[in-house]
Amino acid sequence: SHFRSPMTDPYEIAYLRGGAKEAIKVATASLVHRGYATVVGDTIASESGQSALAISQLEKIVLEECLTGATFRQLAEGRASRIAETIYHQRLQKNQMILSAREK
Repeated sequence: SHFRSPMTDPYEIAYLRGGAKEAIKVATASLVHRGYATVVGDTIASESGQSALAISQLEKIVLEECLTGATFRQLAEGRASRIAETIYHQRLQKNQMILSAREK
């Protein structure tokens, strides 16, 4: 029997559930909840220096992208999306939680 450690990364779980957009949505909600980002209308904003408080690379990128204000759509189509795809897709594939392109 092969032991697998439990999935505890909320962004990995979100990615598994709904891809990069879902991971970004959960990261953004967490940052707003913790007071590291704010929402005004449809714009998400953060202040300089907040990225040092990030607990993941995805959070760091979201905070950096929001320095000048960003909509969720901009986050979902920008660097945060590429980072989420790279980190979480590869990790889940390595842990055999999702299929590789060859296995599909």
